[in-house]
Amino acid sequence: MKKCLVLILIFTVARFNTLYAWGNKGHIVVVQVAKNQLHQTTIDSVNFYLNGMQWESAAIWMNEVKKSGNYDYMLPWHTIILPKDRTYVSTEVPNVMNRIEYCLSVIKSRALYPRQEVTNAIMVLMHLVGDLHEPLNCGYPEDKGGKRAEVDFFGRKTSLYKVWESEIIEARNIDQWDGAQINLALTKKEIANMKYGNIRDWMDESRSILDNVYDYKDGAISNEYLAKNKIVISKQLVKAGMRLANLLSGCFKVGSRATF
Repeated sequence: MKKCLVLILIFTVARFNTLYAWGNKGHIVVVQVAKNQLHQTTIDSVNFYLNGMQWESAAIWMNEVKKSGNYDYMLPWHTIILPKDRTYVSTEVPNVMNRIEYCLSVIKSRALYPRQEVTNAIMVLMHLVGDLHEPLNCGYPEDKGGKRAEVDFFGRKTSLYKVWESEIIEARNIDQWDGAQINLALTKKEIANMKYGNIRDWMDESRSILDNVYDYKDGAISNEYLAKNKIVISKQLVKAGMRLANLLSGCFKVGSRATF
């Protein structure tokens, strides 16, 4: 079963490897990892609300609608930006944390909401669980989550945020084998530890990676930095997929089947 699901993941990443930039491809891999763990009843329930939309399209919907300008109110939903010495305190100001919580409440109480609102909640949940696992989406205000941190990327100026969004995966040619190799190395206990916890735990975990993110010298990204963080990115995508599956299972009251 473990090897079978690894092969499914390999196919998934290969299928989308050349079609999308890392931002979209990352979200696609997350939902595919999740889907491969779920009981068919949960998959059917999600498919009912997606009404023919593929999971891959649902996962990147929030990125696609940015282009229209009609959904600018969603822009703060992708991140939670906190000073390094602060802990998260629940707030009504929109952020990735409270929007995930809201989506979960809508999906669990779906009989009380119009179908389209439940559909939107599922699409947003799929996307934001991925966002929560991208460390700079849980970054610091001083540099706007890495967007204002300029770095030299082998002779080209770019932002640290873009390095994590796309540059690492392109420079290190992250492909279908990276996630598979990580999954093959996981023990059952490690898988269990990855799947559970709550969104606050996952945010703290992402923020704990930020020391790694900022561990570059003289304002320049090195090959050593790329090699180290290629592994980090691959593992974060796997974790996000496992955790999304667990959340969807809880919403639809069906347990996940065994994985990796």
